[in-house]
Order: sequence, then structure tokens, then C-alpha cells
Amino acid sequence: MDIANKKNNSDRMKMAALCQAAELSRSTIYQYLRSGILHPPIKEGPTQVRYDKTHLKKLEEIRHLREDQKLSIPQIQEMFQVEAPQKDDTNDASSGLKNIIFDKAIELFSKNGFSKTKITDIASELNLGKGTFYLYFKSKEELVLECIERFPEIILPPNTWEEIRKERNYFRRAHKRLQFLLEAFPTFMGIVSIAKLALRSDDPHMARKAMECFQTINRALTKDIKRAIQNGVVREVDLEFTSFITFGMGEALGYWLMMNPKHSPEEYINKAMDLISHGLMANNSNTAGNLDEKAFNAKVEDLDRIKIELRKIRFNKETHIEGTLGGGELQIDIEKIASVKVEKKGPDHIALVTMEAGKTITIQIDGSVMVSGESPYGNYSIPVAKVIRIVIDKKNSN
Repeated sequence: MDIANKKNNSDRMKMAALCQAAELSRSTIYQYLRSGILHPPIKEGPTQVRYDKTHLKKLEEIRHLREDQKLSIPQIQEMFQVEAPQKDDTNDASSGLKNIIFDKAIELFSKNGFSKTKITDIASELNLGKGTFYLYFKSKEELVLECIERFPEIILPPNTWEEIRKERNYFRRAHKRLQFLLEAFPTFMGIVSIAKLALRSDDPHMARKAMECFQTINRALTKDIKRAIQNGVVREVDLEFTSFITFGMGEALGYWLMMNPKHSPEEYINKAMDLISHGLMANNSNTAGNLDEKAFNAKVEDLDRIKIELRKIRFNKETHIEGTLGGGELQIDIEKIASVKVEKKGPDHIALVTMEAGKTITIQIDGSVMVSGESPYGNYSIPVAKVIRIVIDKKNSN
């Protein structure tokens, strides 16, 4: 974040501070928001809104027009070219006050639960009358429906999508999704419980909305898994089932961290990613389908021209080398590789992989990937960036 943005954020205030600075009551400010003569607050998160100097300046202008020029709110609306909201427009999601009510409801649902949160609680927290609440929502059930509809946006706000979209590697992409999910977890945990209960609702409309909500969330996860399968990064799996289970793991991780608050989220994100990547099967398992049946030996030459023989060679503890090919990702099993030549090209590292069949393919590889194995002297590891050549010794491999 640059200095200008930091300064702008430091100038932002909550409603209480705005009331004090403007010397106006909450109800008056909410009236101005509802009428449209005061612009909506700045949304900093799913349940966080702030006001800044532009709101304070606008309130001073409104005060001058109201007190000195004795103008009514409709006259100020006409002056500001603001159309008075009609009753049937109160469900417009762009309404500033409606969003404030909605955000407060999410906060209370997550904190106290759906059944224990009453309309009077929401209105009281905002210093609003129940009548004002009913201008925007006919009932608590209607509010819940909107919570469910907006759940996908709450769990991953739009400003996080761009950062996720830029990440091409499936596992790093999943890692980022988990990070953002855990940041929003205290906000959405109450809503996900409501959405689950709604799946079994006697109201078919609510049940359908809940199902559509989870389908929307799973759609993005399914797309990621499908792309990873096409690139050979992930084995063939049931897409919808796997995406739903993956989301369930993220939710469970959120509850785990609530029970173990002293631990770092990053520590358990890494544990979750390890579970997603490797499952539960032991490396030395003789179970059919074990991916670690074969151990390949190799000769590794580093930048100092030092050569060392390794048993059970691995790339980041994996039995494949992974890199970027054009706009996609490629995993090549060690079993298919004859040799790997590493070259530095600008800030990147290029691996020229010669296959057993004699063909050579060039991929971009992360220089921090660790090549490891068992040497005659002990366990050995070296980053790809310090390697010149790797020759796989198939004759002496198990």
C-alpha cells in the first residue's frame, strides 16, 4: 500500500466518530443516507464501513442548507439532483442504509447465531426504529435470503479475485484461496450455518437459494480443479464432489483456528495444503496404486562442477518435476525423464528436459525448487538454481 493510500485510510472514521465530528445524531445521518443527499460509506470489508472527510464536508454543506437557508430535504435532493427513493426501490442493493443494515445483520448472525438475533437487536445496534428496518426488509427471513444470495461475495470479496486470478499454479492458487477464506471466516461462519440449515428448509424457495449459493462457490473451485487435471497436475477426480469437500476443509480449518487461536493460520494452511497434495497414504506403503513405488537414482552436477550420486531423487519431495509451459502448467514424472539441464534466462530458470524417448521439452521452473535425495554421505538437497545437470540412472534404480 502506498503512502497516499495509508493516509487516506487513516482519515477514515466509524459512524460514532462521524456523529461526533459533525455534531449530528445517528438517526439524522441515516436519514440523509436514506434520502441520497449523503453518499454511501466506504466499504472496507464484508462487515466494515467507514466515512471520510468527504462525508464530513457534505454534512457541513447539508447543515448550512438546512439551518441557514431553511431548505427541506426534498429541496436539497432537487439541488443535488438526487431522486427521492420510492418505496419499491428500497430493495436496491446499492442503497447505502440497506447495506449498513445488511452488514450489521451479518455481524450479529455470525456472533450470536440466527435464532438469537432479533430485528430489534439489529435496529438497536444502528439506533434505528423497527419501521426503518421494514422499509428495506419485509422480515428477518427476507434478510436471511439476501445473506445467502450474497454469501459468495462475502466469502471472497471481489477485490481478492484479481490476486487469485493472476496465480497460475494450482496449489499456490488454492493456498491463496484458503488465506482469503480464513480472513473472512469470522464474518461468514454464521451465514454458512444458516445456508446449511436452509438446504433442509420446508420453504422450497429458500432451499433452492441455498443450493444455488453453494453451487456458485463450488463453480470457481471446480474450474480450478478441472484446469489442473487438464494440465496433468491433479489426477482424475469427481469435480463437483472434490470442490465441495475442499471448501469443507477450509471451513473446518476456520473452526480449528478458533479453537487454537495461539497458532499461526499460515502453519495450518500449509498442513491443509500438504493433506490436499499428498493425502493420507504413507510413502512406503505397498498399497496398490501407491505413487511412490519406484525410487530413481540420479547424478547431480552443481554450478561448481561438483557431482554427486543420489538415491530416491525428488523435486520438492515429489516424484515429478513441475514447470510452466506457455500459459499452462506441466508435471513430468521422473520415470519418463532421461536428463534435465538447467539454464538461467534473465530472472527465470529454464529446464531442458530430455525424455526417455529422446525428445526434449523446455519448461520454466522455479529456481527455489529443492532437488533432494540420499547421498552416500547422508541426505542431500540443493535448489534448482544451483544445478547445471541431472542425469537419471534408470539401470541402478529400484
